[in-house]
Amino acid sequence: MAIVYSEQFETKKATTNVAGTGANYRIEYIVRNPVGAAINSITATISQVATEGEGETQTEKLTRVGNACVDVDNNRTYFAIERHAEVTADNQAALAAQYFADVKSILTV
Repeated sequence: MAIVYSEQFETKKATTNVAGTGANYRIEYIVRNPVGAAINSITATISQVATEGEGETQTEKLTRVGNACVDVDNNRTYFAIERHAEVTADNQAALAAQYFADVKSILTV
């Protein structure tokens, strides 16, 4: 069985870093739209960032703590922190504020 795609899409990626209280976070976006048409979906992965090592050996460890999406065609928005106990209320508020500010910016481009 073969999958036949009837529509082509453009996909763009974006990243925002969020400085929280006692922890840092990253929101990674995937923005999708049919070729030549308006954006129809935004998907985001929310991760806590831990930095290990120093200098050239410094690495980042990302731990997924939530996700979000906007489905323009179906008029739906979803934002969730899945590891509630690991993300303070202040940091949840900062992440939500940054996410919705980014979504507004993406949709008004």
